[in-house]
Amino acid sequence: MESFKFIVIVFNDKIDDSDFAMSLARGYSVKEELVESKLILNEEELLTLNTIWEIINDFNDSMIGLHEDDIIYSDEVKLQCIQGIEEYLADLEMGIKEKKLIEQLLVMLRYAYNRNKNIYFLF
Repeated sequence: MESFKFIVIVFNDKIDDSDFAMSLARGYSVKEELVESKLILNEEELLTLNTIWEIINDFNDSMIGLHEDDIIYSDEVKLQCIQGIEEYLADLEMGIKEKKLIEQLLVMLRYAYNRNKNIYFLF
C-alpha cells in the first residue's frame, strides 16, 4: 500500500497564483506544465524536517506540520525563512538525505521569493 504523500510546491510564471485557494493549489499540483518545483515527502521525511517547519512557522505565524497545510505569501516572510534555515544548516551536522531535502526546500523558497510566487505546503 502506497503511503500518503506530502507536497511543497511553487508554480511557474504560466499561472497567476496570487489569489489561489489551497484547494486550487492542490488541484493544479498535478499539472506538471504549471509547476516550477515540487518536493514530495513521505511521512518519515516530513517528520524528520520538523525543525524546519518550526522555523517556517515562527516567521509565517502558521502551524505547518503533519496534516496542516499553509501558504507563504509574503516576500518578507520567505526571506526570513531562507535566512533562518540557512543559519540552522550552518550550525548542524546531519545526514546527506536530510541536507538534500532542506537544500531543495531552500531552492524553492528562493525561487518563490525572487519571482514573487507563493509557496504551498500541502500536508
